[in-house]
Amino acid sequence: MTQAETSMAGAAVNPFRINVPEEELVDLRQRIAATRWPSKELVEDRSQGVRLATLQELARYWETDYDFGRVEARLTFEKMSTYANHLGLYSEEIGLTGEQLGNFPQAFSHLALINAALDLDSRLDHDPAESSRRSGG
Repeated sequence: MTQAETSMAGAAVNPFRINVPEEELVDLRQRIAATRWPSKELVEDRSQGVRLATLQELARYWETDYDFGRVEARLTFEKMSTYANHLGLYSEEIGLTGEQLGNFPQAFSHLALINAALDLDSRLDHDPAESSRRSGG
């Protein structure tokens, strides 16, 4: 067994699941919409803290624009990419502890991976906040 195979064999992969029930998202959006806002600042600088308009814009984004499904997709994709072996190959099945089982039918897994990456990337490009997060800005 090579050193890479030995290190991969000892590295257990933790199961990853993200499931935010829709009723929790509805409740979150309702609580954001019910926010009681203070009066506008009395000064033009930031000496009284974050500007009211900035906070209201942030709340509006979380209430109406934030796409939890897209975030779940990105997190799932990132986690799935950790299942590649030291050569970047994916097996047919992944065991409960992360071991790779079966053959490595790369034509299918790579096409699916590339299609998923392209689709996710195109959807993330429509979100300025997500695009700036990815570019480090």
